[in-house]
Amino acid sequence: MKRLLPGLVLGLLLLFATNVVTAVLLIKAYTWDQMLLRTELQTQATMSGAMWALNDFRAGYFRQLRLVSSAAGAIEDTGQQDGPFEIWTWTYAEGMPGSREAAEHFVAIYNGKMRRMYDNPGPFLEGVANHPLQLTRDIRDQ
Repeated sequence: MKRLLPGLVLGLLLLFATNVVTAVLLIKAYTWDQMLLRTELQTQATMSGAMWALNDFRAGYFRQLRLVSSAAGAIEDTGQQDGPFEIWTWTYAEGMPGSREAAEHFVAIYNGKMRRMYDNPGPFLEGVANHPLQLTRDIRDQ
């Protein structure tokens, strides 16, 4: 029995060590996966926010977005104005991992892009006919 005890202790220590190493590797893989997911969400939100703003701008819609929980409302016009911009709500899903972070990023990109395009519309209106900004600036130039 005394001879089995050191082997048993060594076996238990080896089992414990392999379990600890496995747990550490799983935690690292999970955090790496979360980092990649967060990066992908931000990338998609950046592209979507910029394209959505460009499409709205070219269609003559001047909006700024305000983030709200999907439980608090829907995507809609608030009836408020910020200078030339209508204020619209943009929702995120509560309880869905990454939803708020992606929506915040989308709103920030959309609002920034819309303001930049409004302040300097020239390069963004190439090939667009009868845009409200072109018409008002043409009238001012005459």
